Amino acid sequence: MKKSKIVIVVQCRYRSTRLPGKALLPFVDNMSILEFLLRRLLLVKKIDDIILTTGKHKSNKPIIEISNKLNIKVIEGNEKNVLKRFCDAARFSNADIIVRVCADNPLTDPFLISELINFFVSKKDIDHLSTFKKLSLPYGSGCAIFSRKALFLTSLKSKNDLFSKEHVEPFMLKSNLIKTHYYKKKGFLHFPDLRLSIDYLKDYEFLKPIVSYLYNKKKFNFRTQDVISLIKKPKVALFANGEFGLMVTKFLKSNNIDIVCVITHPDINAKKKKEIIDASKLDKKKIIDYKQLKKNQRWINKFEPSIALSCWSSYIFNDEMINKFPLGVYNFHNSLLPTHGGSGANIWAIIDKKKTGATMHRISTKIDAGPIIDQRQIQYTFLDTGYSLLKKQHKKMLMLLKNNWQKILVNKHTYLNSNHTRSFIKKKIRDKFKQINLNKKYKAIDFINILRAYQFSNKDSSFFQDKKKLWNLHIKITKRKT
Repeated sequence: MKKSKIVIVVQCRYRSTRLPGKALLPFVDNMSILEFLLRRLLLVKKIDDIILTTGKHKSNKPIIEISNKLNIKVIEGNEKNVLKRFCDAARFSNADIIVRVCADNPLTDPFLISELINFFVSKKDIDHLSTFKKLSLPYGSGCAIFSRKALFLTSLKSKNDLFSKEHVEPFMLKSNLIKTHYYKKKGFLHFPDLRLSIDYLKDYEFLKPIVSYLYNKKKFNFRTQDVISLIKKPKVALFANGEFGLMVTKFLKSNNIDIVCVITHPDINAKKKKEIIDASKLDKKKIIDYKQLKKNQRWINKFEPSIALSCWSSYIFNDEMINKFPLGVYNFHNSLLPTHGGSGANIWAIIDKKKTGATMHRISTKIDAGPIIDQRQIQYTFLDTGYSLLKKQHKKMLMLLKNNWQKILVNKHTYLNSNHTRSFIKKKIRDKFKQINLNKKYKAIDFINILRAYQFSNKDSSFFQDKKKLWNLHIKITKRKT
């Protein structure tokens, strides 16, 4: 019996609508997304050829150059008629079985493809194998496999169907003339909630550090289960301080989330340090303050954390530190970023008479300026002080963590476009209005708001100086009965 010729056909073009040029974005070890994918596909067993299909447009020239460098054949055709390009590739290679791979999916698993090919060949009664419809595997880790007969029948029946021309498989999935098998995987690899595809910028930012981390360990040989292990068993480096840091520590421990190390503030400006350490239940060897960490960033490497949470921490992350966490670094801020970034957002919301809330964002090297994951407004009234508003913000920030923890792990989160005006308060000007000038005229509303803003129970308040004595100012506001 004649052996079936099996060919991988990769579809790729530069002018993708959602993230143009993504195939050429830098990915790992000086490779673009496309080059990384193609080099991985060269590991697939029992294939006869790999062909890249792209559109006839000058923007695709760099894509063709990458393929040529790897001695991978290229078929050029209509930009939007992907189906015809697949037929051209099948004719050119005389393929009996076509493995469809999309360049949107750089984590397509070559070892999994080999298994899927074996499965398809062993099932004589199927024409089409789908891993994307009726998901079982992580989205973007598998492929589609179909027979030459199924491909050309689809082309014949889809002459007037623009959607099928662009997406290849819709007719196969719905037609009674083609027998489709929906591949199901049980056990560890069953993880349909995980997205490993690049459609938007946040997908790229999610996958790039994961690939870098696994590539440094195993080069091209890492598998889908290695990715899943990172996601299902996240190891948290917790940068924690104050009441909110303690709240997050307790939340993680109560949900059996693995805290592998804790980074506190130095004693001179730490708050709730002992309580945080006690709540973490970690050995002292796994605790460090951020002043010590700045001197030795490699200290954190021995714990192999996969994700970092910055919870009321003043530690400033540089690129070296950010790159240590394949699942990213996330910060929580008590404001509607980018308004009132920096210090004392609860104070300045009252003084400026502006809306406030809480924000969760992915950290970049710019302070309080990374992409926003979630953001919620907080209602406050004249009864609120800086202290009571801060407690509301803490509660809302913890809610953001609870609501988005699973989403950020499986790439189901979104980025928000905030319409708030950017402002930033440096720590040294946070208390700019705290001392009342007895010789200055204040508007009544401004004076009341200053007293409210700086009032933190009996612990702190605004003040004035009379001769050599300092006097604290407290305000009590109650709603008047009518």
